[in-house]
Amino acid sequence: MSKRLEIRPERCDGCIGCVRSCPTGALEVEQFEDSGRITWDAGRCIFCRRCEAVCPKDAVAFSEFDLLFGPRAARVPVMDLTVTRCSACGRPFALHGGSSETRTPAMESDRLALCPRCRQRATVQAQIAKKGEPAS
Repeated sequence: MSKRLEIRPERCDGCIGCVRSCPTGALEVEQFEDSGRITWDAGRCIFCRRCEAVCPKDAVAFSEFDLLFGPRAARVPVMDLTVTRCSACGRPFALHGGSSETRTPAMESDRLALCPRCRQRATVQAQIAKKGEPAS
C-alpha cells in the first residue's frame, strides 16, 4: 500500500498554507480565470507531512491507497477552489470552492473575504486590540 494526500473539503477554508509549506512543490495551486485547484504530485512528495502539520483546520490527511505512484506520476487534483479578490488589498487569492450548501459558517465570515496576508494582519490587530494596545 502507498500513501495518498487528501484534503477534506468540509474543513478546508482555502488558506493554501499546505501549498506554501511544501518544500518540494508537490502541492501546487493551478489558477484559472475564476477558479483553481490544489494538485498533488506523489512523485515529488517526500511525505514530510508539513502540509498536514500547518493546516489550521485539520483538513489535510494522508490515507492508504492501493495504487503505487512512480516518479513520473501525474498531478492529482485534491481540492477545487474559487478565485476571488481580497476585500482589503484587491489581490486575487484562492478560496475553497464548495457550493453554498457545503460552506461552513466559518467560510462565510468576512474574514474569509481577505487574502491570507490580510487575514493574518487582521488577526494580529484583533489580538492587539484585545490587549488594549494601540494598533500600528
